[in-house]
Amino acid sequence: MFNRQVLQLYFICGTTTCDNKYLPDVVESALKGGITMFQFREKGVEALKGDKKEQMARTVQNLCKQYKVPFIINDDVDLAIKLQADGVHVGQGDIDVEKNSKITAKGNYRVISRKYRRV
Repeated sequence: MFNRQVLQLYFICGTTTCDNKYLPDVVESALKGGITMFQFREKGVEALKGDKKEQMARTVQNLCKQYKVPFIINDDVDLAIKLQADGVHVGQGDIDVEKNSKITAKGNYRVISRKYRRV
C-alpha cells in the first residue's frame, strides 16, 4: 500500500530551476528542511544530458537515500531503471505507463505517477 505521508512536502527541482545554485546543495537544504519526496526534473535548453545528467541524478539520489526520502525521476524511464529510482513521473502525453514494458516489466517501483490535465 502506498504511504500518502510521503506526499506531504514533495519537492521538484533540477539544475535549470535552482536559481543558479548547485543542485545538490539546494536538495540537501530541502532535505534538512523536511521534504518527504524529491523529483529530479532536468528540463530545458540548459539541462544536463547524458553522463552529466546521470552523474547529477546519482549524487542527488544518494542524498535522498541518506535522508530516507523517495527519489523520483521525471520523464526518463531508462535512467529511472538504471539508477533503480524509487519511482518515475511521466507527463500525460509523454508515455503510456500501462503499455510501457520497460516500467511494467521491472515492477519494482513504489511510485509511478502521471500528470493529468482536465479540460
